[in-house]
Amino acid sequence: MTRSATLGRRLGLCALCAALAAVTARASARAAWADDDPSFAAEDRARIEVGVAPAVAFVGEPVRARLRVLYDAAWFEAHAVHVFQRPFDVPVRLDAAWLRDVPGTTDCPAPASAAAAATVVVNGDTGTAHRVAEIERDGRRWSVVEIERRFVAEAPGALTLGAPTARFTWAARFTEDLFDSRVAVDPRDATVFGEATRVVVHAVPDAGRPAGFTGAIGRFAVRAEATPLTVDAGATVRLTLHVEGEGNLTAFDPPSLGQLDDFHVVGTMDDRGDPHRTIAYELAPFRDDVTSIPPIAFAYFDTTPPASYRTLTTDAIQIAVRPGARPSRVGAARPPAKDDATLPWIVGPAVAAAAVLAAAVTILVRRRARRVAPTTDDLRARDAAAAFRAALASGGEPSALFAEFLAAHLRCAPAAVVSTDLAARLVAAGASAELAARAARRLDALIGARYSGAAPDPAAADEALCVANEIQTALGPPG
Repeated sequence: MTRSATLGRRLGLCALCAALAAVTARASARAAWADDDPSFAAEDRARIEVGVAPAVAFVGEPVRARLRVLYDAAWFEAHAVHVFQRPFDVPVRLDAAWLRDVPGTTDCPAPASAAAAATVVVNGDTGTAHRVAEIERDGRRWSVVEIERRFVAEAPGALTLGAPTARFTWAARFTEDLFDSRVAVDPRDATVFGEATRVVVHAVPDAGRPAGFTGAIGRFAVRAEATPLTVDAGATVRLTLHVEGEGNLTAFDPPSLGQLDDFHVVGTMDDRGDPHRTIAYELAPFRDDVTSIPPIAFAYFDTTPPASYRTLTTDAIQIAVRPGARPSRVGAARPPAKDDATLPWIVGPAVAAAAVLAAAVTILVRRRARRVAPTTDDLRARDAAAAFRAALASGGEPSALFAEFLAAHLRCAPAAVVSTDLAARLVAAGASAELAARAARRLDALIGARYSGAAPDPAAADEALCVANEIQTALGPPG
């Protein structure tokens, strides 16, 4: 090897050493917090807390369990070591078995949170916490994220939520590799421990349970409103019940309105919302002298100590019902025309007898015509099937049209058709028991679809039309 080649190699090695020295110097300049104080305590940088509400609950009452992580955000930014390939917003690893499952309970959904989300490792998987406002504790400011789980106990007893832990990895010094990646020089693990907590669960008592209790447990407020306040006879008014508070809002059954003697409940819509639940009832007044919707009773088990059953009552709502217009007279029979001239008297006994006989026949025919002339109700029933077909073809609402068809044959208002004795009334009108039962089921299905918010089903309307044709044939044209 020539002297020039040897010199070139030495110069190259010197350049490489200089580059490595520069990288090391730059890394040293970026080294953070070179304090290796052995008195460091993980609790000084992160804490974990558990809150449960209520600590004394009842079977069926939602329990909120919250796990909070308090951490020194600035310190974690400088010293946390991300041990996973994917970085997490809060580099701690939480372990709490009750965040996955609490034996003897059923999960219940928590309301959507508007708080900002933060990723964190929970029980070995990617989890989501929510950021809450910073707090001051022991003279220091802490950033806070929390995870909430809601459940209801299935039986009385005690529930234990085991102690959670939060683990994180940190380092006092960092350097950079040739790719400018941050590398911990002295990584070490730290663990923070929370405390176990206990929930005592009691049974909801049978004693004192009101008849109208439908399973509501918690602390509630209720109010009602109605629209429109002026309605035509046979039309409906919407009564909306607003229930707010803390408890099993999504779980209990809507209050029954069986106590409304002057109204028929046509349908119910329920959003089962939390923390504000809205229940809407479509009510049809039976008569046009109805002047108000009476107070609505809402019975619930109030868990406020001392827990007991309570019944809240809404205010009465004043309404006005306009008398309904009678159905239009379709195809009314033309009244018999009066004679334009008197019958001339023809002399002779035979002719006189014929005249008397003719007069008698005329009187009998007129009386018969008056006796069999179709009434408005007859004409309404006669044309019911045709009206039903025409209204369906023009896009009418099937449940209302089918109710009008049945009402025409039962000689009543459409609102009065929606009742538990519909099948029996159709049988009394002349329909077979099987056909009457099918008609009642079809009307129930159409009304249920209407108030469930589902899209109209053409097949269901066609089935109702088939039933209507059978009823029209079975009951026959009136007169």
